[in-house]
Amino acid sequence: MKLSRAPLALRGGAPGLIQVIHRHGDRTPITPLRDETFWRGKIAETAVQPVGSPLKHDRAWGRLTTRGLEEMEGVGETLRQDLARIGLKPRVGGLKEGGAVVTRVRSTGYHRTVLSVQALLKGFLPDIKEEDVPDIEIDDLMDPFSPHHEAYELLDNLLSKDHVIEEEKKWESLRCRLTNALIERGILEENETFKPLAWPWLYEIYICLERYDGLPEEVQDPHIKLVEENLLRRWRVLYHDHTYREKVAGHMRRTVMESWERVMSNPVQDPPTEIEIYSAHDSTMFAIISELEHRYGIHLLRDNKVPPYASTLTLALSKGDDESWEVQASFSGACATETTVERFEP
Repeated sequence: MKLSRAPLALRGGAPGLIQVIHRHGDRTPITPLRDETFWRGKIAETAVQPVGSPLKHDRAWGRLTTRGLEEMEGVGETLRQDLARIGLKPRVGGLKEGGAVVTRVRSTGYHRTVLSVQALLKGFLPDIKEEDVPDIEIDDLMDPFSPHHEAYELLDNLLSKDHVIEEEKKWESLRCRLTNALIERGILEENETFKPLAWPWLYEIYICLERYDGLPEEVQDPHIKLVEENLLRRWRVLYHDHTYREKVAGHMRRTVMESWERVMSNPVQDPPTEIEIYSAHDSTMFAIISELEHRYGIHLLRDNKVPPYASTLTLALSKGDDESWEVQASFSGACATETTVERFEP
């Protein structure tokens, strides 16, 4: 079996399975800031009922914004156009008919991820009746940094190794300067328990401020890039560890590959294309992309960047003219050269 990177321009017939794993759209900061009124005004105004489990973050923080809702609807429209280019029209319903049918929709149990996939479905299936919208399964194991995840207990040990601490010391003055800038500009309430802020919180706050033209004047793009690089450095420390990577990526890998195996063993001639959609986080996408890199030598993240809001990883399983199966992987629609491996291990 081959694994290649390309948009949905597949060789052979229609793909047997398309899996879309996306990050949620634009959101308000997770870290509470002083101007809650401003951020509450950015929250997407749409009614949503809890699906499977209570939606987290019922205050202003970590909520999908109106901009994020529009982004995700656009993702769905783009995906629909991609399918149209290979002669497929998405639908819901049974597998006995042809075309492309949505068979699974999963999300972590957050306001931003559930609403994001609902918006994606609106753009993807614009003519669908409300009662026919696919059910959303809640899967919190797709959130690797949740305190309830089995990998969470490994974080402190991996990030407290001597070489990691030594590297952190080199950057502590930057963390202090960027934290103080938020406090001095009245953006963040001073709190000695988390001063200076860790890289994940600095990055998420500054990205939110940047997108809404709220950066302190002393903070420029190069500073944010340094924060991003340090956040990625920490993530790479974690995913370099086999045990951590297996605990985090193992669940998604098994979920994805079980669908591959089921489709490849289907005896039906010319079955419809199945579509699975997974709504999650930047850390989820980084985990899966890291797994592809470690297992198959596929490098989908370029320019040393955190997967941005509304980014997508698309895996398309198809059978070539020689009857061999191939998975084509694209990140946010990026095109790249093909990489071939001997086989997948389920």
